[in-house]
Amino acid sequence: MAANFGLTPSAAHDGVLDYTTVAHAKIYSEAIKPVEPAFDCTAGGLKVFLSRIADKATGYGWTTILEVPQDIAHPDDDLMNILTEYGRISIQQVRDHVQTYLANQSRAAQESMQLYMCLKASLTKEGEATIMLQADSFTVNNVQSGVLLLKVIINESYIDTNATTRTIRDNLAALDSYMVAIESDITAFNRYVTSLLDSLHARGETTTDILPNLFKGYKAASDKTFRKWIIQKSSDYDDGQDLDKDTLMNLAGNKYKILTVRKEWNAPTEEESKIIALEAKVQKLSSNKKSNKPSETGKNKNSAKSNSNANKAKGKANVKPDWMLIPPKEGESNSKTVNNKQYWWCPNHNCWTRHKPTECKGVGINKGDNKDKGGDNKQRKLTQALAAIAESDDGED
Repeated sequence: MAANFGLTPSAAHDGVLDYTTVAHAKIYSEAIKPVEPAFDCTAGGLKVFLSRIADKATGYGWTTILEVPQDIAHPDDDLMNILTEYGRISIQQVRDHVQTYLANQSRAAQESMQLYMCLKASLTKEGEATIMLQADSFTVNNVQSGVLLLKVIINESYIDTNATTRTIRDNLAALDSYMVAIESDITAFNRYVTSLLDSLHARGETTTDILPNLFKGYKAASDKTFRKWIIQKSSDYDDGQDLDKDTLMNLAGNKYKILTVRKEWNAPTEEESKIIALEAKVQKLSSNKKSNKPSETGKNKNSAKSNSNANKAKGKANVKPDWMLIPPKEGESNSKTVNNKQYWWCPNHNCWTRHKPTECKGVGINKGDNKDKGGDNKQRKLTQALAAIAESDDGED
């Protein structure tokens, strides 16, 4: 192994950096460059900002100064990383740790200044204006501390209270409602869950019911194929199959992507496609009727005769005669003969038709006992569409 091996130029040198040399001066100039995008010190951008700082910390060896001991009397025990466990660490604990190295000619002191310059350059003008009002909070013996500045930025960007923790837990318990609110975008759903869990972890909290909450959320998705798939996963889990939250979220995310790429997400079933086609036919028939109606302009007492002649010219009448719309009076027969043709009064079509009521293609669509029950709604729509087409056919007899 090479004596000066390191995954990054900064890590290849263990001791204090000599900024009089070109190589070490270059390390400093690169380390203090800002991360992107610029941070405005709001809760919405905190996760991305901390992720960028974590990458920078890995590259320039800041990991050690970012780990703060819970008890300064035991500096090597129960170390907490400020980037991921900031909710467990008080600003006083950070200050106590910083005071152990900031005044020394040490690598830690150099890294602290690198971090400070990088953080300050990474803030928006608005964010910097807010943070600089608290300069005393990140200054120790007239020297600025990068770790203290990071703690101040984090504190400014989120509210750490018991109420906040309760809200996070409430949100995890209501993932089904969130799924509906985002219109079943599984990718966005997974990001939201990860953010909530990160927030809990940062406060030193955990959750033991994340899998039941995830299953409940996924089952609220709008796609039938996805719901059927997640129900099977839930059943397998109940039967003892090993499954953790990360695996479940990855599987759900991949399932969503596959269905989306294939254009099968929320695609209509075969039965729904038939209904859509029939409804389109009904709409077309309705449009044809409207286009065949005579113009209101020039309407006079001879319009009825003109309509009759026009209909005869077409060969068939598209408009029912008035008598076909007059129901039989109480006690009268529900059948009669007109022009040597037998007609029956159909309560479904509300007119005289050539079919008996018992033979109507739309039997029962207006009866009170045929209300939506479970999966009957789609069948009712199909029946109504067929009845509308049948009504149009009756008018042509």
